[in-house]
Amino acid sequence: MTRAAAQQRFAHPVRAALLALAADAALVLLFSGLGRGSHAREATVLGLLETAWPFLAGLAITWISARISQRPLAVLNSGLPVWIGAAGIGLLLRWWTGGAWRSRS
Repeated sequence: MTRAAAQQRFAHPVRAALLALAADAALVLLFSGLGRGSHAREATVLGLLETAWPFLAGLAITWISARISQRPLAVLNSGLPVWIGAAGIGLLLRWWTGGAWRSRS
């Protein structure tokens, strides 16, 4: 896809922001599903949501606080903060709510 075609496809800023947010959320769900699989957890929708909620919350917090919707396709100015925010805030929320690093005995 040429640069002009990509710019025209995402000419409407709300559409571009919604598509970027949907892609980010889908990647967080994929990350959570792969994490559950690597820890031999059962594959259920509720289990996936239990694992994903802190990272989805971190994603939402980062999108709002960093105003990602103003430049949703900028890799360094948006992508990097979203990745760091979703992972960092997500891990903090998991720790704070007792969802991670707890004893499995």
